[in-house]
Amino acid sequence: MLALIEAFMKIALRRLGPDDLPDSPLLLVLAAVAYVGLQAVAAIPVFGGFSPAVVRSVTADAVLLAGCAWLLLAALGFRSRYRQPLTALFGTGALLTVFVLPAYLWARARGNAEGAGFLPSLAIVFVLVWSVAANGHILARALSTGFPLGVALARCYLLLNFVLVSQLGQPA
Repeated sequence: MLALIEAFMKIALRRLGPDDLPDSPLLLVLAAVAYVGLQAVAAIPVFGGFSPAVVRSVTADAVLLAGCAWLLLAALGFRSRYRQPLTALFGTGALLTVFVLPAYLWARARGNAEGAGFLPSLAIVFVLVWSVAANGHILARALSTGFPLGVALARCYLLLNFVLVSQLGQPA
């Protein structure tokens, strides 16, 4: 298990690529479960508790990530590479969520106090930028292209994700 966490960390640091992961359906499922579970834990303080909005936003996020990865890889002729990049996206996403959780909890604990949100917000932005870089690296390696194009695709995904999840995450 530690070897997998280390592999996801090295991918997030751009030292390994998705092709360095085993092409394993079980690993993909485990990474997806970790991603969904940790995203739900991270969403609970944002939404003020567990709610249908948390379920909708986390489900939409995971489905969108899987769908966008499949469409992109299939459209560019790399569909056979799908499992490893998606495993890497889920695994690094889960790992980075662990890093952002303390900042979410810190911001929530500080409430509306003057200047309470600067450091937690800075930490959240740092992890968000790291996430875009990691996803860009994964996409660039999966598509056999340059890192700048991978980052551009990761930024487009982030914008699409933000729009969709913010719409689905609203209370009914």
